[in-house]
Amino acid sequence: MPRTAIADPGAQMLHISIDGERKHTARIASMQRSAAELLRDVTEFMTLRPGDILMLGVAFGAPRARAGQEFTVDCAGIGQLQAQLIAEHQEALT
Repeated sequence: MPRTAIADPGAQMLHISIDGERKHTARIASMQRSAAELLRDVTEFMTLRPGDILMLGVAFGAPRARAGQEFTVDCAGIGQLQAQLIAEHQEALT
């Protein structure tokens, strides 16, 4: 989608669901760092390719999810991301 297709990216609403139940709604502008700032910072040290995803983080008040739960982040006109959280595997030190 061309960047001109979204007049005001900060006005876009994010909807966060956990296990199919909507838990939080926030504007992208409520993030601690804007998408433009994140892109500027990240592209200083890496090249982004088509299909790459950058997570902006979460808005204040967003719910916490636990391993085994499925979360969905939906932004109208942009897309939807669904994933299941898994516990981080830590190897025992020998």
